[in-house]
Amino acid sequence: MNAQVMTLVLTLLGTPVMPSTPMTTGPETYPPPGTLVDVGGRRIHLHCTGAGSPTVILEAGASAYSIDWALVQPAVARTNRVCSYDRAGSAWSDPVPVAHEGELVVRDLHAALQAAGERPPYVLVGASLGSLFVRLYQHRHPADVAGLVLVDGTHEDGLFLSVDGEVMPVWAMSAAQVRATIAVPPATPGPVADPTLEPFARRLPPDLQRVRLWLQRRAAEAQRAPTFEAVAAFMEGQRATLATLHAIDSARPHPLDDLPLRVLTRGVNLNDRVKTLQANLARLSSKGTQTIVEGADHEIHLFQPDAVIRAITDVIAASRSATRAHAPRR
Repeated sequence: MNAQVMTLVLTLLGTPVMPSTPMTTGPETYPPPGTLVDVGGRRIHLHCTGAGSPTVILEAGASAYSIDWALVQPAVARTNRVCSYDRAGSAWSDPVPVAHEGELVVRDLHAALQAAGERPPYVLVGASLGSLFVRLYQHRHPADVAGLVLVDGTHEDGLFLSVDGEVMPVWAMSAAQVRATIAVPPATPGPVADPTLEPFARRLPPDLQRVRLWLQRRAAEAQRAPTFEAVAAFMEGQRATLATLHAIDSARPHPLDDLPLRVLTRGVNLNDRVKTLQANLARLSSKGTQTIVEGADHEIHLFQPDAVIRAITDVIAASRSATRAHAPRR
């Protein structure tokens, strides 16, 4: 497979391209911290704690899991209901035999929350790739969403591929152009290397570090041998998601109107382009703000969890103020 395409696939995905059978587990097995919720013949792992409205929904980034919110969820649960979860094919959630794209993510999350009896309003928190999904969820279910927190979120203008020597944003490409960037995967996949923890994951408690290594090993096994058609279908699904968000963002100056929105931007390894794209995310709402979190790299919720907790608390307070302001007077 073209190295550039594989890099983009892994950046966008964080889950197997098309796992049609359950992933192997090896000698170790770790039970899910939450419950497995049926969403129509498949199960989604949903971990909800605490009580209090609005309910906070935590959407992980690429190559990330519900357990990566372990430094944030307990603090939020002291005052509010809060749910982390794993997308289809990731961690304890069942796989899907089709391309994993934004509309499916939104449908799965909506179905899982309904099946589990979780009720809106929701404050949606999206990290990295997860920011795309929470934005799409808000677009599909605007009445359910009281506010957004984007944690070093992905912007659709920040993902590119090269076509015939021309670098193009993925959202602007056609399905044929996307397919043209994909090479045929090798017939014999290489061995799966033992996973190692990245520095950000070492900030998890030791017991969760062991769980994360187990999850990484399962994901690596499932990603060993994607077919050309599986990668093409996945890339087309992601292209469609990016194109949808670009169309929404381009339609008017503040597509989120005055929805409470907080954008957290890493202070480490920050360049001008990323800073600008993050500022553009904040401008999606007339009430959006951007905060650069000094000392934090991309996984802000692990490097500086207090910054994420404060942003969530701020959006909760802003959403309650907005509700009171719009309440009919007697």
